[in-house]
Amino acid sequence: MIGKTIGHYEITGLLGKGGMGEVYLARDSSLGRDVALKVLPPEVATDPDRLERLQREAKALAALDHPNIVTVHSVEEADGAHFITMGLVEGRRLDELIPGAGLRLDKFFEIAIPLAEALSAAHGKGITHRDLKPQNIMVTAEDGRLIVLDFGLAMQRQTETNVLETTQQATEATTLEDIVAGTVPYMSPEQLEGRPLDHRTDVFSLGVILYEMACGQRPFRGESSASLVSSILRDPPPPLADHRTELPYHLGRVILRCLEKDPKRRYQAALDVRNELEGLEKEVESGARRPSSAEIGAARPTHPKRWWLVAAGALMLVAIVGVWWIKQVAKPAAEAQKHSDAAAARTEDLKMIAVLPFDSIGPPEEEYFAAGITGEITSRLAGIAGLGVISRKSAATYAETDKTVSVIAKELGVEYLLGGTVRWARSGDGPSRVRVAPELIQVPGDIELWSDIYDRMIDDIFEVQSEIAVRVIEELGLQLGAGDRELLTARPTENMAAYQAYLQAEEAWQNPQDWERLTRAGELYARATELDPSFVEAWARRAQVAAFRVLAFSWRQGEDPVLRLAEAEEHLARAEAIDPDASIVRLARGYVAYWGRREYEPALREFLALEKLQPNSSEVAEGIGYILRRQGKLREALDQMERAYRLDPRDLQNVSAIAETYGALRLFDEAIRWHDKAIEIAPDNESAYSAKARTMFKGSGDLVALRAFIDTAPVSDETRASMLFELAIRERDFERALAVALSREGWSPHAFVLQALGHDDEAVQEFEKELQEADRELERLPDEPRLHARRGYALQGLGRFDEAIAELNRAQEMIQSDQWDGPSVAEDLASLYAAAGKHDGAIALIEDLLQKPYPYPITIHDLRVGYEWDRLRDDPRFQALLDEYN
Repeated sequence: MIGKTIGHYEITGLLGKGGMGEVYLARDSSLGRDVALKVLPPEVATDPDRLERLQREAKALAALDHPNIVTVHSVEEADGAHFITMGLVEGRRLDELIPGAGLRLDKFFEIAIPLAEALSAAHGKGITHRDLKPQNIMVTAEDGRLIVLDFGLAMQRQTETNVLETTQQATEATTLEDIVAGTVPYMSPEQLEGRPLDHRTDVFSLGVILYEMACGQRPFRGESSASLVSSILRDPPPPLADHRTELPYHLGRVILRCLEKDPKRRYQAALDVRNELEGLEKEVESGARRPSSAEIGAARPTHPKRWWLVAAGALMLVAIVGVWWIKQVAKPAAEAQKHSDAAAARTEDLKMIAVLPFDSIGPPEEEYFAAGITGEITSRLAGIAGLGVISRKSAATYAETDKTVSVIAKELGVEYLLGGTVRWARSGDGPSRVRVAPELIQVPGDIELWSDIYDRMIDDIFEVQSEIAVRVIEELGLQLGAGDRELLTARPTENMAAYQAYLQAEEAWQNPQDWERLTRAGELYARATELDPSFVEAWARRAQVAAFRVLAFSWRQGEDPVLRLAEAEEHLARAEAIDPDASIVRLARGYVAYWGRREYEPALREFLALEKLQPNSSEVAEGIGYILRRQGKLREALDQMERAYRLDPRDLQNVSAIAETYGALRLFDEAIRWHDKAIEIAPDNESAYSAKARTMFKGSGDLVALRAFIDTAPVSDETRASMLFELAIRERDFERALAVALSREGWSPHAFVLQALGHDDEAVQEFEKELQEADRELERLPDEPRLHARRGYALQGLGRFDEAIAELNRAQEMIQSDQWDGPSVAEDLASLYAAAGKHDGAIALIEDLLQKPYPYPITIHDLRVGYEWDRLRDDPRFQALLDEYN
């Protein structure tokens, strides 16, 4: 071919060969430029259907005009040859640029992010590559720009061929070098099995390439093509840390998610991969990334817009911090980083045990005592280095279960289970006795490692708990460190009546969101301190209960958050006077700062100090995660919350919080995966279905799929009505929204729905009621930002825009230190600006919000269907935003 002329193209050299033909360097004499000319093989050129499909894809690619995808000029026929003309890319192939130990991290992101962007752009046009590999990726010599070649042009060959059959034939023909060095190492499992393909096959191939870029090794290897195929289909890829320990922890998570065997468990869009990588790059550039030597595998829903109307509002107090604290402001984040590194490394090496609820052999009113013993043993074991103890909350879900020990161990991810029975023999004329019979089982094998019977006086219960904990540690082959024996033998009180009140309070405290249980816990802790004023654990818990009431129940009639915070401070002071360094006192000090005062830096310091004392505590890891979220450090927060999940896998609140955090980062597929975990843990918890429904819309905007989910969700009529109301608003079916509202007893028609339907008089009445209610509540809670936002909403509905803007600005000032809930106020301010005709302010806020992580964040789908943005639709800047984020 070299030296020949086809049409007006003079062939001057051979660039390469492939299954879709040969690629030549050619001179376009009509335009005076060099091009790449791919001559199609006869089986494609002579098949009208395949040729037609190829032409359609080439046109779609030509329309992309993406800087990271090779330009397709034309599909032509001349002199009996069918060929494609493309832009000539001069540079080096990616496989030539990857060193043996992997790319530098900055170079990795420089290539990986535009690669994911290119995939996303093509997938958006319905084009899947299906032959993505380093040999099809170039980096230009002139400006270092990444260019993907053969995009979509290999599609026909691989959809028409049974790849396993081809691989087998190649193996039989001993063309091992050609097969292993070519396409197979980058193929997805479904591609190798000849199953139908979609864009997720490219996500898998992208994962293989990213893995190779990161460490210089492929994730799947084999001595022959057959063993390579087997590895791709069956073997988990080795952790990146096996090859390169200094890589950011979350980079391994992102890449391994791309490499999931099941397409449904991968990222569902290349854009999600790109967003993850971009976020990681920013962390690395800012010095916030966390290197890891090992990768670990292992709420509340709010209204998507009017979040301040949620009943369980939290009091936001302005933090007044001394100069000494300001000088220390940078230290906690660095400490969190350092401790997260150590904690993550420890988690993988722990021996894992769950203390299952001890059965109470006695009347129901004594069950709290057995539960308390279970909790105490759990707490004592949790402080031992080298031992991971599943939290009491997760273990408690297996009370009275009929599941086998192997099933329980698998669900909790543990090797050992400790269970037993408790019998409390009360005596009317003498001291009571307690009989505890523990049993330690090793799973798998259902091997009883140890069992015993302790028959003691009730006053000796602390010694029994200590002896059981020590024996378990010995059986597991662990060594007690300095201070461990003191921890294990501690006696919290000498007053048994106070201890019994404390155990009853602990049982109620397991579900603080329940107002009745919360108040009962507070009363019982108070009873314990009355009986024993030196009971430090009870004082610390009283401080926590009071602080939680500030956080979660300030909205409740009769609650005074200022008084409640003063109570929390007083109870904390009593605990500190007894033992300021006790773990439970540090915990209370952290929560009073976090829940009560909303002072996140002091709270973080306490939790980090506590982590040193309780390195394997799920509660501590979870608390650190929640505080980091408030500081806007969501990826670091996920590190901690996912570590807490490892120790507390049945904690619905934490699982829901993880889902919400992934959603805030706009990683909606991952968020839905965690929502599904929440539903699996508690199928009767209806808030998980509502949260998943909101996330589904945020991620896809697919209202048909959303309706199908709502129609089939196993929820009450009340919850379904709430979800259908939100759906009707998104469908702009305000008549239906009004009908749904009127169908439920106790619901009042939302004022904005009446306004949208033109029922202005009724809408004004509703907005005036809303304003009056907000004013009444503000008299009681003048520093509550949610109430100022609520007042702004009512003023907006009444057309009093300047006053409404002032209220929302006031709310923003009050909540500015909270980077988790704060952006929601900005979203409401943006819609207010839009309603008031202030386009500049609205669009500036929207642009900022589209980049910010926060719960149920604004997305392109909100902007497309939201009625509140209608006045912006004729603004070219708004349309440009829609195009940019499409």
